[in-house]
Amino acid sequence: MSSLLERGSAMAEQATALALELQLGLKDGDGRLQHCPLTLVPWQLPALQWQQAQQVARAIGQRLAALAQDDAA
Repeated sequence: MSSLLERGSAMAEQATALALELQLGLKDGDGRLQHCPLTLVPWQLPALQWQQAQQVARAIGQRLAALAQDDAA
């Protein structure tokens, strides 16, 4: 049962990461991941937004690492 719950949790995390990728425009027209444009112009973010950005970066990093290890991809 715990294995099923773990799989469900992992799937929920992947779905959340995918939704964020789509929302943030991290996918190209073919649905592939694309690099985020970066700028050197400084700006201020509220602490909550900074924490959310870090969480998104971690989720994307984990997804990329999983994709890199997937021989079928």
